[in-house]
Amino acid sequence: MRLKFLALGLAMATTALLSACGGGSNNDSGNAQVRLLNVSPGYASLDLKETDAATLNGAVAFGSTGAYASLDLDTKGLYLAAAGSTTSLATPSTAGLTKDYSYTVVGWGASGALGTLTLDEQETAPDSGKSKVLILNLAAGAGTVDVYLNKVGVASLDEATVKAASIGTGRGDSYRTIDASAYRLRVTAAGNSSDVRLDVPSITLDSTKVYGVILVSSGSGNMVNAYVLPYKSSPTLFSNPTSNVRVISALPRSTTLSASLNGTSMFSGTASPAVSGYQNLVVTNGATLDWSVNGVAQPPKTITLSASSTYGMLVWGDPAAPTVTSLEEFSVLPITAGTAKVRVLHAAQGLGAASLVVNLSPKLSDIAAGTLSSATVLTGTEEVTVEVRADGQTLYSETRSFTSGASYTVYLIGTPGHYEALLLRDL
Repeated sequence: MRLKFLALGLAMATTALLSACGGGSNNDSGNAQVRLLNVSPGYASLDLKETDAATLNGAVAFGSTGAYASLDLDTKGLYLAAAGSTTSLATPSTAGLTKDYSYTVVGWGASGALGTLTLDEQETAPDSGKSKVLILNLAAGAGTVDVYLNKVGVASLDEATVKAASIGTGRGDSYRTIDASAYRLRVTAAGNSSDVRLDVPSITLDSTKVYGVILVSSGSGNMVNAYVLPYKSSPTLFSNPTSNVRVISALPRSTTLSASLNGTSMFSGTASPAVSGYQNLVVTNGATLDWSVNGVAQPPKTITLSASSTYGMLVWGDPAAPTVTSLEEFSVLPITAGTAKVRVLHAAQGLGAASLVVNLSPKLSDIAAGTLSSATVLTGTEEVTVEVRADGQTLYSETRSFTSGASYTVYLIGTPGHYEALLLRDL
């Protein structure tokens, strides 16, 4: 087994040092064959360029690869740019590349946070009847995940042929040699098999082939799609047909909520405030909330769903006349090392627009009741003072440090005269 990926790709993905700095010595002089795979949702089209601005792959659309092009390892480096631009967005390292070998440079991540990873496509092919697979988590919004490959017809995750556990963003599993066959691919939150982020009924892995199974962010929130890349060939997209939905109880403190989504219980007489786990739902069925507040049944609420998206069904307001608001939740997990993110969920009835202030500097404003704000970036290792204000009041103020790589939400709840704010770390 060649370990070139572990030296190049995994190191770049986990530390971003090689891809950020570039340079270094090569295994050999001469020319290597390189191409670009664009799986960054933040960039509809990317160029792969040499350091003299010559374009090797031009206008590579999201989800596509460019053609192999020759790179002079003696004199040239690489960088990625938006299509038609000469401004560098990322600099993949050429250290360790070998002449006459073929490589795929993978561009991934969100707009303004483009990451790179380089796959060595000279990985030794498996024997007849076998496939070799490498799993990569390049889904910036998903966080750490578990990945399962079961032979089609085997439903239990406990019987998975492959379980790649706790793969963080920008990380990969080692190459695995398995039977050439059709497999069901499932992705879940790390350590929580009920939190499903992707379920693909069947992908076919052929004999003597090497594959990269590349997870990328999709839609909103924490859902993922998968690209299956046969080395030296073109990727196939497997889109997510489901959505994740949770229930957020933001009623005044101690108000109880019972709720089920499409028949699955989320809360049973649970005191507010509370946040449920996610329920994975087929989008064609929508999401129907059956609910009661303080034991009083409320009219069911049904919302339509979009594939690969994440929703929160927010229960808030006066317990005597509560409201359900559907919120599409966009991923707020930080990508940059040493940072955290914070946002505001405004669920306080009768309270005007809220604002978020960090170290006395306004960050977010005009956050209306019944909405979830965007997120602002914090330095995760330093103490900062976070405040939420509305109607001339400071409803939340705390000086603290925030965990690097985590996201947080300040919840505003209550009714006139009984407002409250609390900070919770997101799931």
